[in-house]
Amino acid sequence: MANILSKNLRSAFVAGTLLFSGAAAYADEGPVKDEAEKTCTTEKKDDKKSLYEMNFEELLKKENGDYEDAWETYEFYQLRRIELDGAVKKETVDKLITEIEILDSLAPGEPITLMIDSGGGSVYDGLRLYNAMKSSKSPVHTFVNGRAASMAAIILIAGDVRMATAESRVLIHQVAGGTRGKVENMEHDINHASTLQDDLFEIIAENTGLSLQDIRRIAANDVYYDGEESIQLGFVDKLTASKPSRDIKPGSRDVPEKLYPENRVREYYEKLSQSTPSRP
Repeated sequence: MANILSKNLRSAFVAGTLLFSGAAAYADEGPVKDEAEKTCTTEKKDDKKSLYEMNFEELLKKENGDYEDAWETYEFYQLRRIELDGAVKKETVDKLITEIEILDSLAPGEPITLMIDSGGGSVYDGLRLYNAMKSSKSPVHTFVNGRAASMAAIILIAGDVRMATAESRVLIHQVAGGTRGKVENMEHDINHASTLQDDLFEIIAENTGLSLQDIRRIAANDVYYDGEESIQLGFVDKLTASKPSRDIKPGSRDVPEKLYPENRVREYYEKLSQSTPSRP
């Protein structure tokens, strides 16, 4: 990462990460006031540990039979699975970074799976998540089921192991934004966006093996690539296995003429005209 980001962007990037995690990592909490506080802290740690070790049946009992809450806990602590579902934005990225740090501290080196179904969003917030993934001691596997577009595609590509369903779609494109004001200020904004785009294209190149020339050519137009095509481009490493399809030959079934949409519409208006009394 350090070899591709400009000094100013890298500094802001690192500062952003410190602002998020620094309170927990560096704040001076002072001496523990009494034994009660020590006991409370120990109980919290034991509780987290027990959640990490419980099976689903035990979690279900703990959640008083609430399957949804029990599964959410099981999915996070036992399956080590987190989700980027929706836009890449501050609140979402803050939560994902916290989840990566928690799982990484509980079992360093054990894979974390980041599930992705996102159309992209903020470049800066996406870069914070990218940094957290690369800083994690635990490998972060990415898995797209749906779509990974724009900044979400960068996050997908950054995974230590990248997976997709055959029907999923991946899109990379140019940085988009807007500017207004004095011409000089707008020129500054455009230059900044261009530099930022170069940084993102460098990330794609380092994680896919594509040349910058090919990346610029692909990103010039919005084109979604399916799972097989994404493998060819180096966006993902493998496709998830699926059940075999039905043994049916396409074109083996005929459609009755009356079921085609245009005939259904014609039939509707014919019935309507027959039921409407004629004017004298």
